[in-house]
Amino acid sequence: MKNLEQQLTDKKVFILETFETVFDISVNLFLVKGIKETKLCYRTYNHGDFKETGYALKTTVVLDKKEVLALVKEYFFFSLRWHGLPRFNAPGYLNQQDLDEIILALKNEINEMKDLGRTTKNGFTDYLESQSLNPEPTGDHKYSWQANCPFSGGNHHMMISTKDNTYGCGWCHKKGNQRDLEVYFKEAV
Repeated sequence: MKNLEQQLTDKKVFILETFETVFDISVNLFLVKGIKETKLCYRTYNHGDFKETGYALKTTVVLDKKEVLALVKEYFFFSLRWHGLPRFNAPGYLNQQDLDEIILALKNEINEMKDLGRTTKNGFTDYLESQSLNPEPTGDHKYSWQANCPFSGGNHHMMISTKDNTYGCGWCHKKGNQRDLEVYFKEAV
């Protein structure tokens, strides 16, 4: 591996390769140097063009490992809902120990956020429980919960906000509040 002074003189730095999703998709993370920003990008199976993640560092000559770890952790936290936790496959600038530390930090952060989310349990979550929809905090945000989607027969989840007591299901294109669910359940009988 190149020393720190040489790393960003190239246009890209290979960060690491992970397996993601239930399909074990090989994802290669890179930092791609721009004029003002060094963007975190990925390629699946190391083919094709780089796709930007939306995460970046200010471009410098030397990489700061703490900044890279924080950037990768932030990206994984964002993609967690869709991809699940990544699994290590090959080292680059970061190695398996680095990824393990990121995963442990993510798990701790998610568990703390779920605990905080449980403090927002209210009459709406009680109603969802009474309908056997099994509401649970997601760990994304204090007010972010999920519950079995009644419109799909429970085949997937709908998102719940305990801040404004609303729900939304992107798959079923349904959204509303407790009153809307009460009407739905009355009509379904």
